Amino acid sequence: MGGGTTTKGSVYAFGSEHGVFENTFRVVVRGASGTVLGRRTIVHGGSWSTTVRYSASRRQTGTLEAVAFSPKDGSLACLAQVRVTLAPS
Repeated sequence: MGGGTTTKGSVYAFGSEHGVFENTFRVVVRGASGTVLGRRTIVHGGSWSTTVRYSASRRQTGTLEAVAFSPKDGSLACLAQVRVTLAPS
């Protein structure tokens, strides 16, 4: 994952993907406690970008993840994370 930028209630994420099964993965926004605040499924090979909407009740440091799971057994296949500052929405 290349990174992400935040605005009130949304995170713009971008990066590049290679070798993920069927070019399908999720982009997830997690709050400071690890709770999922927003998510989006991406189906795109190579360079990608997306906006993920989230809902937060307070300003906090969160985590933006791009994550892929194994189609064979559902185990974690790939994970990229960056820290982001989330504003209340």
